[in-house]
Amino acid sequence: MTIAIFKAQTPQEREDVYRFRYLMIAIGDEHEHLTIDHKQRLIYDEHDADAIILYAKRDTKIVGTIRILDNTRTPLPKHLIDQFNFSDFEKTLKPHELSFTDHFFLDPTMRGQTLASLVVSSAFHIMLHKKIKASITFVHTRMIPHYRRLGYRQIDKSLRLKHEITYVPMVLCLNDYSHLLQVMSPLALSLSEENDDQGETAQKLLSHYKLLETARTITPHDIGTFWALFADTYTRIAALRPGLFDERNTSETQIILQYAETFHINAGDKIVLPKSLSNIFGVITKGLLGDGVRSTYGHHWFEIYREGDALVILNQAKVTNAELIALEDSEIAILPENLLTQLKSTDPILTARLSMSMLDLMQQRITEFEEDCIILEDERVFIHL
Repeated sequence: MTIAIFKAQTPQEREDVYRFRYLMIAIGDEHEHLTIDHKQRLIYDEHDADAIILYAKRDTKIVGTIRILDNTRTPLPKHLIDQFNFSDFEKTLKPHELSFTDHFFLDPTMRGQTLASLVVSSAFHIMLHKKIKASITFVHTRMIPHYRRLGYRQIDKSLRLKHEITYVPMVLCLNDYSHLLQVMSPLALSLSEENDDQGETAQKLLSHYKLLETARTITPHDIGTFWALFADTYTRIAALRPGLFDERNTSETQIILQYAETFHINAGDKIVLPKSLSNIFGVITKGLLGDGVRSTYGHHWFEIYREGDALVILNQAKVTNAELIALEDSEIAILPENLLTQLKSTDPILTARLSMSMLDLMQQRITEFEEDCIILEDERVFIHL
């Protein structure tokens, strides 16, 4: 499988990106400043013509994109400048030193960490090359910890959009090498002490934005784990995932769990689930676990499991035992292979509901394997900028 990053340079490339946006944005969440072409299935706005648009392709399919408005090719959107007093930025920084990034979309079926890291890092390299010193973006509240780890800092109060979705404005000072090191940002790998502006840009912004954050406490995950959590959080916002206990009340959940075998795993330890003739179902009752392999920059996770997540392992699709590593102290409840038989005699209705949930989970996993959505470790990466 090949993942490649491109800069959209032709009308056809841009149209392909607009069509990908249409697929990614829920129509009910459409923004008043976007043009929605339902007939052609496109989403774009007046700033696209002069914007820098990057997109990622997996073989022949677009799977990710991000847009950069660099304030020299096109002014920053007026509604943003007015609403958040971004005119202060223009007083503080020269036009070519300021940018705004938006329209960041990842295909939620691509839950692996590599896609997210490639799209974000490629945008960072473009901005560095253009001598941009500060980049503004709006961040979903659930993504804030991940953006802080990248080096972004909140600059103003939150913005509540349609459907109770809240975003906050954050800024990245690209050459603040000391800050990027302090928060262990993976973007710091692209810089050195020679690039360090010693916090000069941040100090300029602080004179206008009293809410500009100072460094926060950062969870010290290795880079591979950070990008996996970044991608996992993003996909959970973008798409719902079926669970084993969907639409089950507490009493029904407890009835099911009383048949399960519970394993307690300390952070850093692993649990091995041996191959069998049957598929394995379970639920994460506490903590955070990963399914993956070691890589150059730590772990390369194929899947992240959080508290409440359903676990399904299709043993027919595996050639080795399944190994889950605890990223923090965790508990996992593994359901017995004959659970449905045991449960049927006491609660046939609950048995039927649980059986349907299991089928939904299996279908999701089978689809992922058939479409090769889970990124494998032998992927090839190309960047064409």
